[in-house]
Amino acid sequence: MKKKQYCRILMIIVMAFLFAGCGKKEAEYVEVNVDCSVFDDKFYYEQLSEEEKKVYGEIYQGIQNGDDSICIHDIAPEKANKILENVIYDFPEIFWADGSASSTQYGESMFEQGYTVIQPEYVYSQEERDAKNAQIEAQAAEILSSIPEEYGEYEKIKWIYEYLIGHIEYVEDAEDNQNIYSALVNGASVCAGYAKANQYLLNQLGIYCTYVTGTAQNEDGTDTHAWNIVRCNGKYYYVDVTWADPIIEGEQVVESAVLYDYLCCSEKELLKTHTLDEGYTYFACDSEDLNYYRMHQMYYETADEQTMMEAMTASIDRGDPVTIFKFADADLYEEGRNRIINDLAEEGAIYLGSQYNLWEVRYFYEEYSLLNKMVVYWNYE
Repeated sequence: MKKKQYCRILMIIVMAFLFAGCGKKEAEYVEVNVDCSVFDDKFYYEQLSEEEKKVYGEIYQGIQNGDDSICIHDIAPEKANKILENVIYDFPEIFWADGSASSTQYGESMFEQGYTVIQPEYVYSQEERDAKNAQIEAQAAEILSSIPEEYGEYEKIKWIYEYLIGHIEYVEDAEDNQNIYSALVNGASVCAGYAKANQYLLNQLGIYCTYVTGTAQNEDGTDTHAWNIVRCNGKYYYVDVTWADPIIEGEQVVESAVLYDYLCCSEKELLKTHTLDEGYTYFACDSEDLNYYRMHQMYYETADEQTMMEAMTASIDRGDPVTIFKFADADLYEEGRNRIINDLAEEGAIYLGSQYNLWEVRYFYEEYSLLNKMVVYWNYE
């Protein structure tokens, strides 16, 4: 009796051993052969645990390989997909993957460690990827070669900011609009393309720039949005290239005009209209020393009519496309806004006509109540 019972137990153990190897294949993790220093100072990589960083490296390598299925260390599918998104956000040059994927987790057994397989979506074939990458690199080289060698970090950030504004058109249904190809080669994109192009070019210059997401308020409500954090001379600032394009009633009135509210701005300024996605630890962007309006005498701590009129006539004499009034607080903004709308803008238009011998004078103004700012657009034709 005892012998028979022993044999039965042995048979159960043998069958369990045989079936343990069935149902899923042994994990074959992607071999990470890149220099891990490429991950140094990457915003999203630095937010991860050590185990998550291992998975990040495996996903990065698989994406570089163009693998349809990437075997990674055991992690929940939702987290695997999030880490894939982190990789895409850290590396704007990975334009051939849009960040979407399906993941499957295979559980651990007594004979085998669990693992996860992630299958990323690729928007181009390998041949298309190579051709587009060559175009991107050629365009980037041409852009960067135009920057004066003597420029410091701030001047380079500002130069790229202005270049992108001048060479990209905001088009909601633009082709490839979630990657840098749309912005750098096609010249038509949305916020994702603007922000990734800014990140890509500044990184090429050795300037820290990361991609961040959240929401932003506009005249129609709140939309999802993307922008950047940069490091300039050891301090961190926000940059939002997309919001630098002055558009009134759907028509770009002055193509050469640039709005500088989101060039190296502080969180105090940015958070008036933007909200960052939760789940990350962001740098403190609390310095106002690179506020463009302070640096260029467009910042007003009074709403004095004579001072504002002198600013208008001086900008018209220079042929500036806009005159900008950035007020120190909401009360000053309201006072200055009323004076501009009721009197000063019209007086400026009369001065414009007399200085340039115009029979008809056109001007527009735009109100940014959340930013305590008024912008008057002048038409010289």
